[in-house]
Amino acid sequence: MAKYKMCPVCGEKNAEDAFNCINCDADLQSTQPVGDEEEKEPQTSRLVKICDRDSCRTENPSNANKCSKCGNDLSDVDVVEVGTERTEAVDIPNANQNNKERKLISVEGDYTFEIPSGEIEIGREREMADYLADKMYVSRVHGKLTSTVDALIYVNLSETNGTCIGNNKISEQVRLEDGYVLQLGHNPESPVEFQKKAAYFRVVI
Repeated sequence: MAKYKMCPVCGEKNAEDAFNCINCDADLQSTQPVGDEEEKEPQTSRLVKICDRDSCRTENPSNANKCSKCGNDLSDVDVVEVGTERTEAVDIPNANQNNKERKLISVEGDYTFEIPSGEIEIGREREMADYLADKMYVSRVHGKLTSTVDALIYVNLSETNGTCIGNNKISEQVRLEDGYVLQLGHNPESPVEFQKKAAYFRVVI
């Protein structure tokens, strides 16, 4: 009876003398040929590389150099064993996806920005640019938001007009809480509560 090599990554049957899997290109040089009567029990675990980009987290074959979904470089990503029989690249739930829904809502109520998991920069030429483009007191790269399972952290990146919370300028990273008003480009010494060229957002967590 003809023998074949069963791919240890995706389960594909390959020719007895195959060096790489025809389906996922996994290395088969150390895989021993088997016949139908010798076929192993279905795998309960397999070796994969999981994309380390927070917004992706896709399973890839253990010898992959790039993520099949987002193209992220996987050369430095460790191979891990997962207990699943899925044979295609799939999304692995990211712990950050368990975040509560977090938003920045303009104090006027006419703009809402849903904060994604992970780290982003905001400003006139970064995230939220559609709203901030004409807010000239706001820098092109004004601040950084980091959303994790446990917290929402803001870091001011603007050396020009800075960031205030509760009319107080911040100089270090701040953990944002529900109900805070994030004031981008606000001058705390101005008698005007809401300056037209600055931007004001209520934090919703």
